[in-house]
Amino acid sequence: MPGAEFGPAKRWPSDHYAGLARDMMAKGLGVVLLGSKNDASVTGEIAALAPGVIDLAGKTRLEDAIDLIAAAKLAVSNDSG
Repeated sequence: MPGAEFGPAKRWPSDHYAGLARDMMAKGLGVVLLGSKNDASVTGEIAALAPGVIDLAGKTRLEDAIDLIAAAKLAVSNDSG
């Protein structure tokens, strides 16, 4: 969940998220990016830097996102405001 309501000032850099995603995938974990359609540019950057992640920004309903988060072993997000 790499988006942040107030933009880059509250957001971990995309290359950091991508590095973490690559590390997690190297350990055999799947990586899913979640967010609103407003976060799609950020998740797209991360997906380009970490091939193999699943980018669902703007593609899920709130209920779907809740189910995905509940099933996750780990969640990483920003201070979204």
